[in-house]
Amino acid sequence: MPTRLNFHRMWESQNTYVFDIDPGSVQSILHTVPKIASFADKDWLYYFENGNSAAYYTEEGIEKAKASGLKDFLDTNFEKKYFSGIREVLKTASDFLKKLASTDKTKSQDKDLANLIERGAKINTDIFGYYLACQPQYVAGIEDHVQRLLSKTMPTDKVVETFTLLSTPTIPTSIKKEEIDWLELLLSAKVKTPKADADTENKIRSHLKKYYAVRVEEQWKLWDFEYLLSKFKEDIKTPKDELLSSLKTIKNFLGKIKTDQNKAIRKNKISKEIVYICGVLAEIGHCRFEMRVIGWMPIQYHLELLAKEAARRFSYNPEHIKFAQVSDVLGLFRGEPLDKEVLKERSGQFLYLIKDRKTYLYGGNEAKNKFHELVDQVDHSAIKEFGGKVAMKGKVIGTAVVFKWTDDLTEKMKLMREDSILIAGQTRPQLMPLISKSRAIVTDEGGITSHAAIVSRELGIPCVIGTRIATHVIKDGDLVEVDADNGIVKILIKKII
Repeated sequence: MPTRLNFHRMWESQNTYVFDIDPGSVQSILHTVPKIASFADKDWLYYFENGNSAAYYTEEGIEKAKASGLKDFLDTNFEKKYFSGIREVLKTASDFLKKLASTDKTKSQDKDLANLIERGAKINTDIFGYYLACQPQYVAGIEDHVQRLLSKTMPTDKVVETFTLLSTPTIPTSIKKEEIDWLELLLSAKVKTPKADADTENKIRSHLKKYYAVRVEEQWKLWDFEYLLSKFKEDIKTPKDELLSSLKTIKNFLGKIKTDQNKAIRKNKISKEIVYICGVLAEIGHCRFEMRVIGWMPIQYHLELLAKEAARRFSYNPEHIKFAQVSDVLGLFRGEPLDKEVLKERSGQFLYLIKDRKTYLYGGNEAKNKFHELVDQVDHSAIKEFGGKVAMKGKVIGTAVVFKWTDDLTEKMKLMREDSILIAGQTRPQLMPLISKSRAIVTDEGGITSHAAIVSRELGIPCVIGTRIATHVIKDGDLVEVDADNGIVKILIKKII
């Protein structure tokens, strides 16, 4: 009798549909990751139910990815080829996005629309190949390796702090570049006139052309001129001193990190080997951020618009078309109809399974039953303490605010207090309003290159990552202790409902 696969939830998402996950993860795992890394999962599943979804990996796959990442990223030839490949696919994505921005999708010929869908899906598959090949399980081995090396030359209590410092990226992300350019635009306008004159409007248009897609994940739409103009009219009211202070803070941060890194290297006589490996991890963290915000997220946004246009032309529900595979949507252009009832079933639940590198797609109750057959449902109610990895040291006690991707961000903001601790599956740029008001961060997912790890170091707040179960154990209002010196999270008092 075959051994039952032991699936673990690794990351979660909101409103990520078959049409997104098909090129983004499934095709990448099957076709792109094997070309990049020395290991690719042969068993994997993704379950969607009423808007909330998560990806699950096997215990065996997680361990093999850890060994693969250690082998691959310690190979300088692999590392150079890997980062060169990322630059290449991001350049391809940028060129494609420019083409999409100048294309009226509603007026495209059927053949051209189909080509855009096929091309966009292929680019996303390529980007995701590199993104998946540096997931937390792939870098876990190299993280452990570096910390073992550091422990030979310094006290144990200094290892994590030094490691997190040396692996912090010092290159500004596209989001940081946009913030800097926007602040400089505002300051330039302050010197002349607080109104948006012709020259300022031209600068806003230039800013839009450069950064229109950078924030797509936060609002799930592209910026347009009207939005940026209204933003300008609001932001220009900010006193000049505050604008200068914000600009100085952003510019000085990365410089300070670099200075602190150099001091730590000299003080602790850290070897060139350790410095090099930490530099690789820092670059992975930076690239993961860029692949997301200027790569697959804006392309995914456009692909959904293209799919909806296909739905309009072939008389399908535009919301249900998102539950079709890319090959099925392309089939519409060849006269191959889709089963509308199947799509409707998947809109409630679907399960996309890779088993022995073969794919299976289930919808409706069949998907739900299959999920419960494959994934153990664990009762976490008795757990009061659990561990994770330290991303930023510190120890605080506070009140939990638990964010899941089906939650309303505005409603969660209302729960934030001075002592709030953010508990999330993982953090992403759109959670910055919550993060900036938090005393600490605890996540289910993540490694040292994750968004939560990088942002917590930027803000200097304690952070424990990779707990796997935090959002299942902790509830809003629980009194929680986050010991990010030792990677321990405790529930001190459960909220009485």
